[in-house]
Amino acid sequence: ALLAGAVTAYGAAAAWEDVMVPALHAVGRTWESSGDLCVEVEHLLSWHVSTALRRAPGSERRGPGSPVLLACVPAERHTLPLEALAAGLAERGLPLRMFGAAVPAEALDAA
Repeated sequence: ALLAGAVTAYGAAAAWEDVMVPALHAVGRTWESSGDLCVEVEHLLSWHVSTALRRAPGSERRGPGSPVLLACVPAERHTLPLEALAAGLAERGLPLRMFGAAVPAEALDAA
């Protein structure tokens, strides 16, 4: 609820930069210093950040025109920054297609 409220109050980009990234960094620092004792906290926070971004106001609207294609490079498995970008584009009514993590180069080329 707090993450969704931040997105609603500040917009996706500001919520990402000012709330979500600092929280993720704080959890990441704790995880690194604890010897993997709180990895579940990082995964839980990441899931809820992703959920809040996907449910951002405007995420259901898609404007006319060719969509922006969003995908991670083949070896990249972290999608949160791309999800934040998708939420920001959706807020502006821009059409997009999200391919997600680790998309093979051939698939990107075909898209």
